[in-house]
Amino acid sequence: TRTMADLFEVLDVIVADDAHPRGDLWLTQPWVEIRSASQVRPTSYQRIGANSEQARLSGRRFGIPKMYLNADDAAGTAAQPGIGGPTGQRIETRESVIELWQAARRDLEGQGAEVIEVDFPVVSNYEGDRPGAPTIATRGFVTSEYLHHEIVDLSAWAWNDFLRANGDPALPDLTAVDGHTIFPHPEGALPDRYTGFDDDIAEYPDHVREHPVAEFTEIPELEAGLRGLEHTRQVDLEQWMDELGLDAVLFPAVADVGPADMDVNEESADLGWRNGVWVANGNLAIRHLGIPTVTVPMGTMRDTGMPVGLTFAGRAYDDNRLLAWASSFEAIRPRRTAPPRTPPLT
Repeated sequence: TRTMADLFEVLDVIVADDAHPRGDLWLTQPWVEIRSASQVRPTSYQRIGANSEQARLSGRRFGIPKMYLNADDAAGTAAQPGIGGPTGQRIETRESVIELWQAARRDLEGQGAEVIEVDFPVVSNYEGDRPGAPTIATRGFVTSEYLHHEIVDLSAWAWNDFLRANGDPALPDLTAVDGHTIFPHPEGALPDRYTGFDDDIAEYPDHVREHPVAEFTEIPELEAGLRGLEHTRQVDLEQWMDELGLDAVLFPAVADVGPADMDVNEESADLGWRNGVWVANGNLAIRHLGIPTVTVPMGTMRDTGMPVGLTFAGRAYDDNRLLAWASSFEAIRPRRTAPPRTPPLT
């Protein structure tokens, strides 16, 4: 949505208990207790808007990871950082993004919030970005075997179950799919740079044919793995936030925006595949570990004209608090600029 007010209107309609949770792993798995939407949501999201007591910024303590400010000397210095692609590499945040963050910080502090620069162990311990830091595979909370079953067996099962639920007689399940037609490489495009990620989604149809699974609960390691993901977030994010007295973690949503021709221009690809640019800051850890986030406009880069968001991240089930603070930040002053190529509505 364009504004927090619009988002609240949408959330009031769509946030509800799901009577048909097929297709939602966390709602259908039997091992980790998950709160229902009705236990978490407010009676109306309008009640947590910028003018509400919950949205008050005064007295809040926010952390900004130094790795996103070009201020973390240890970031990216591990001998072999990352778990694939550019993960774990040093993030070089564009100066115009830093300027937008500095303005946002002044606004937050002007409202009475405290902002401190911090490390970010939930990402460092996921990606092994510095000497001594583990990765998600070596942290000890989930096994490498689980991670393999998750990205191969579970993912292939989920695709297959989606097609079965969809009920198209021409495509009844994943075994009817030619794997070579999945995510084909566009003619003339440069090679992707997913080095280190071992899964190949084109192999999923063959995997389903060769390793049929009726229910995902039959997949080995799943219970321990899901519990391990929960424990990872609790230790590396929530306990860490408690120790520092943080209400939330804030960071620019991206370090830069890649050029539009990065699929065919080698120099542009070098820019677009950098850590902090290829996908949003936080990479895989944010969604894999179930970290709630809300992103609102932080402003427009003065040199490229591209918009940048400010992400509010927090503990599990902090959704309402994050929404309230994001709404309050948005209300301080206008930061969103209309897309220059989009004609206005008449």
